[in-house]
Amino acid sequence: MSKKLKHVEKYVESGEQIKFLSRGVFKEWLIVTDKKAYIVKKGFWTGNIFQTSLFKIQLNRLDAVNATTGIFWGHLELVTAGVHEKANWPNAARNCIVFHKGKMKINFNQAMEYINSKISKPEAPGFSMNPADEILKFKKLLDEGAITQDEFEKQKAKLLK
Repeated sequence: MSKKLKHVEKYVESGEQIKFLSRGVFKEWLIVTDKKAYIVKKGFWTGNIFQTSLFKIQLNRLDAVNATTGIFWGHLELVTAGVHEKANWPNAARNCIVFHKGKMKINFNQAMEYINSKISKPEAPGFSMNPADEILKFKKLLDEGAITQDEFEKQKAKLLK
């Protein structure tokens, strides 16, 4: 295992696989696993003089991941309900990490794409992924005569897989 991974593996919970690991401009790291995103910060410029700050969240609990870029650097922000810390200093916000606009941006873009693929999308109005609710909807259609018994059984079997 590389020295880079050994340094941050202590923050990752057992059973998780690291997908992306990127160092920010300051003493900060973005760790993305198959289940969670972590931002680890140390040092004066991150607002953590005497301690380490750890922000972690399950990927499916995130609302969004945003990135903004300036002339020399940008920042990546993990957005979730109840965490609004970016303000004027993203380097000190526990849910943001600052990156150089050049080479680092590629790593952060890849991590952002992966995180976005794991974020739970809101359900469409009137649509439920709960199999029991879906079966009840099909039962109602069956009782109304809108579908046949055979169609109901097929849909029920599909939902119970």
